[in-house]
Amino acid sequence: MQKFFKNRKSRCSGGSRRSSAGFTMFFAVLISSLALAIGVAMYDLVVRQLQLSSTTEQSQYAIYAAESAVECAMYWDSKYQYVPYLPHSIFATSSGDGEFAHGATKAICAGTDITNFGTNGWLVTSTPTSATSTTNLQTGLKTNAFLMVTKTFNPVTGYIETKIYSHGFNVASTASNAVERELQVTY
Repeated sequence: MQKFFKNRKSRCSGGSRRSSAGFTMFFAVLISSLALAIGVAMYDLVVRQLQLSSTTEQSQYAIYAAESAVECAMYWDSKYQYVPYLPHSIFATSSGDGEFAHGATKAICAGTDITNFGTNGWLVTSTPTSATSTTNLQTGLKTNAFLMVTKTFNPVTGYIETKIYSHGFNVASTASNAVERELQVTY
């Protein structure tokens, strides 16, 4: 009989070992799945942060392009000041087509003489009270800007009011990360 109990004990203890091995395997798979899920979540977070960083960089290119165009227009507009009631500007006005049309040279913006654009020259639109000069301006290797300068004669004050609108964008972008920024200055 002792033999019978001995065999019985070893069977019981062998069955316990098998269920313990199954639990260990289940626990290992559970921990591995959890580690994999955490790793995938961290990878997704890193990829999204890199995309956000790239968009921020492209946004800076676009705003710097718009700002460069505005600063350039303001600088050259101040270099060719006008006398009240005798409008005189590098940009077109309602009473004149601007110094660009009269051969102003060496108005340099971002290394380019903006008075000589050839086929990309200034487009001037005039009304009896205002004139708008527009062009595309390459402000850097990775940036470009659309620049519009409007000069409006105010008969009440006798001065010309200037509005500069600049639309900067990142040139070296693909459709997925194209970014545009606008600035407007009035004086």
